[in-house]
Amino acid sequence: MTPLLELSEVTAGYGSAPVVEDITLAVEPGQVCALVGANGAGKSTLLGTISGLRHPSRGRITFDGADLGHAAPETVVRRGLVHVAEGRRIFRGLTVRENLDLGLWRSGLGKPEQRDRLDRVLGLFPFLRARLSAQAEVLSGGEQQMLVIGQALMREPRMLLLDEPSLGLAPVMVDRVFDTIEVLRAEGLSLLLVEQVVERALSIADRGFVMQNGRIVAEGPGPDLLRGPGLRQAYLGAFAGGSPSGDPADPTEARQ
Repeated sequence: MTPLLELSEVTAGYGSAPVVEDITLAVEPGQVCALVGANGAGKSTLLGTISGLRHPSRGRITFDGADLGHAAPETVVRRGLVHVAEGRRIFRGLTVRENLDLGLWRSGLGKPEQRDRLDRVLGLFPFLRARLSAQAEVLSGGEQQMLVIGQALMREPRMLLLDEPSLGLAPVMVDRVFDTIEVLRAEGLSLLLVEQVVERALSIADRGFVMQNGRIVAEGPGPDLLRGPGLRQAYLGAFAGGSPSGDPADPTEARQ
């Protein structure tokens, strides 16, 4: 199958200092792919490079056959690739409805199409329907995360880049995040997921990529990576065979 998103030998960073180097990966239509690795491995930098927040110094990024290597973020969004950044970046002083409406900014849709998209998002997150007039700042952390995902879905993207969607959430809300990912996959949406709950992410991933020091050091079907040595090495380095105390080390419990 032809990849929807394809990166070939991408290097990017800040100024002259590369953060990610020679990244090659592909996401096929309808796939959930997980990008995991220790804190500072370059995962968020890579997502920002894909979404146009920075440009690669070398390599090629294509989405549905179009070259995105030097595209502006708004061009990337118009093509159907939407980035949900880490940190629940909502407008806290605006209402839930206003935050959702911002997902339609410059969409050019008429009122009937806008209502259809809102109904779809509220069908996925029904608790938001009763909170439409509430300011976003009164929502719980988990509800805010669902709101920011809902805002992205108002664009009806072909692919989502999700950066740490479960970060700082209670276990019940982490479950809700992963339930949402499963629903979106069932609907045919492609996702590239950066996630701190490594075991959950790889267990549902069609394909996983393990990053270490700005490079991909292991890849394969998500569940297979959980059983392989590449994940342990990427998180624990010199202590890949065990913790400094000699106890068994489990990277699936690591936090990025």
